Amino acid sequence: MPATPRNSRGNSTRALRWLVLGLAALAAAACADNRSMIDRTLDQRAVALNNKDLKLYLTLLAPDYVKASPTYDPGVEMQKLFDQLASIHYQAFSRNVQFEGDGRARITQDYRMVLTTSLGGVKTISGVDHFMMKAYGVWPFKKWLIHQGLDSRPEPPAASPPAAASPPGGTS
Repeated sequence: MPATPRNSRGNSTRALRWLVLGLAALAAAACADNRSMIDRTLDQRAVALNNKDLKLYLTLLAPDYVKASPTYDPGVEMQKLFDQLASIHYQAFSRNVQFEGDGRARITQDYRMVLTTSLGGVKTISGVDHFMMKAYGVWPFKKWLIHQGLDSRPEPPAASPPAAASPPGGTS
């Protein structure tokens, strides 16, 4: 007896369904993987700051890092900061990551930083970090690096009240 042919159309539909489900799962995993890579980079930045580790800090900046000005050198500036401080305790929280396509992401995160000078002075700073990050390389060697710091300019200090005016006619 001749073998009965299998329904090849049913098998190809099932295979297509599995392919679509597999691709959807890979896309979801890629987003989660990208997020975990971004978290890893920014967590390493916190380690670099807390340990005053300039070498580690600089490995987290993209090769085409966008500088605040043409003369700004992140390595020189961070070394100056590290030299002035006895310790840094930096902690980030409430991280928000927005993927912008093209291997870019916009990140905001709240932070609290306690700076201790070599003379024992302590200053606590709280604020919000703003970064643009960019993906470099291909999986499994892909990494996300800080492409640009989007520091907002601090508000100028409030003007101090004018000194009391002398009474007309000079002093009494």
